[in-house]
Amino acid sequence: MANLFLQFGNKQNIWNWLISFSTDLNRYRLLRVYDANLPMNRLTQEHRDIINAFSDHDAAKVHQLVYSHLNLMLSEQQSVLDKFPDYFTNIN
Repeated sequence: MANLFLQFGNKQNIWNWLISFSTDLNRYRLLRVYDANLPMNRLTQEHRDIINAFSDHDAAKVHQLVYSHLNLMLSEQQSVLDKFPDYFTNIN
């Protein structure tokens, strides 16, 4: 979804830059799906809310929702790290 927003805003170079160093983030995102302690419906609802705010042209709400969505990883990361400890090294 981020890629589409960056394309829409003519900022594809930012997406390319992010992809170039986001291996650990992508690993986390994929493994998060397999952590039964973390429901997928929360992610899908957050994505819906972001799209709705975007289509409503509510920039402040988009900012708040994206910020909250990106920070969700910080509150959930320990669960993923505990479930898949062999997939991550040098975490500390």
